[in-house]
Amino acid sequence: MALFHPSLLLCIEPAPLLERVLRVAQAMAVRLKQIPITEVAQEIALRPAVRILVCQNDTQFDKVIEQCGRIGASTQQKLVRLVDGNDYATCVATASVCKAISIPATDSRLREVLQQLLEFSAIAGDELPHPDEIAPAPHHHSNNTLPPQPAGSASGAPVIADINHEIYATARRIAATDVDIVLVGETGTGKDWLAHYIHDYSGSQGPFVAVNCPAIPETLAEAELFGVDAGAYTGATKSRPGRIESANGGTLYLDEIDSMALTLQAKLLRVLQDRGVERVGSTAFRQLSFRVIVSTKVPLAKLVEEGKFRTDLYYRLSVVELALPVLRSQPARALDLFWRYVDHAARQFKLPPGANVNPCIEAQILSHGWDGNIRELRAAAQRYALGFPAIGGDTEKQHGGSLKDLMHQFERTLLVATLERCKRNVARAAKELGVEPHVLYYKLKTLDIHNVGRGELDSHTAEPRLGLLGIESDTTQGKKGKREAR
Repeated sequence: MALFHPSLLLCIEPAPLLERVLRVAQAMAVRLKQIPITEVAQEIALRPAVRILVCQNDTQFDKVIEQCGRIGASTQQKLVRLVDGNDYATCVATASVCKAISIPATDSRLREVLQQLLEFSAIAGDELPHPDEIAPAPHHHSNNTLPPQPAGSASGAPVIADINHEIYATARRIAATDVDIVLVGETGTGKDWLAHYIHDYSGSQGPFVAVNCPAIPETLAEAELFGVDAGAYTGATKSRPGRIESANGGTLYLDEIDSMALTLQAKLLRVLQDRGVERVGSTAFRQLSFRVIVSTKVPLAKLVEEGKFRTDLYYRLSVVELALPVLRSQPARALDLFWRYVDHAARQFKLPPGANVNPCIEAQILSHGWDGNIRELRAAAQRYALGFPAIGGDTEKQHGGSLKDLMHQFERTLLVATLERCKRNVARAAKELGVEPHVLYYKLKTLDIHNVGRGELDSHTAEPRLGLLGIESDTTQGKKGKREAR
């Protein structure tokens, strides 16, 4: 029998989508109520613990936001809008006022979204907590519910992650197993956070032991990882367990395993195969039970090809490999996370809430390269909350302007970031942007972009230019090679 859930309401305009949501909810043994759009603002104002899932056109949605503004009803935590994830304009407009979620393509994905909303509504009391303020639950989580997000990372930094992303769905699916996992991603993509997330979601009562592999000197690595028996070497007056033994019953997280020496990799392989250790100076084997999660910036398969990682260890570890996406490939997500970090920073620094939202800064967020990924984004949000430029040093560029000026700045920022990422190669940049090279050349000339990546973006430079506008092209490279050959 389906149970009525009063804390999650629907206001969905497309009939096929509404029918689909109700069908999936019924399969979850939950009945959800559809309310007219005229009642959304009233429900938000009168019911502290309510959450409303909406899918309306821009005109109707704007009316709801206007009504909520007139009566002082906050929408940030109580309103969730289903949007087309490819429509950046709608994502930008929505992210500034409430949570935006891409319309799920499959019923299984829709079920996960509803599970998260139901879980969040169940936790909510008189005031809905911010997602990064919900502490992890101590009990075991079944595969049918989502755990609250951990309150922060091991470093104490606030963690705001989009658990709607596909990679978190995969992590939840395998969390309850004891399979070893490899996390691959650039710096700042959230590998540490995902490792914590998998451990918390698994329901394990054991410890989470993180080992920063590059920080351990090679001469001390064995003692640190495997432990030491008294008398093993001069100065070893007491026996002590290593990091691996300390992870017994829980999760061992080896951060940046790609930096581990080959000699140590061979010893780690035996530990993983036998699930036990021998302390330095001892022949006694200690049987252990733990899960291993490792992270790497460079795919392990590539390191194996280069001879920097053992093939047998690679095959032992890479049962499941999760590749974390870079932020520059998800501009809409970057914008959503930016404003959430700004809100968090305002509370952290005890500043007035509600930072100014303007199209200029949003254009910069959407087009920035984010080489540092989420770590760089968080720093930019903190600067913006404190009143400093989020990106670059020109404060004036982050305040208003005509539509034409904003469009030019958006295009300029996007092209500069893309060219720098492509090492000033126009052919590669044009391919990434999905345009013909001559179109990109025309844009560069129109926007007066010269000598990208050489400091100031101006045409008055003493350095010789590479190709047209001082930017390297495949043709320029070819001519250069012929001259050198002569």
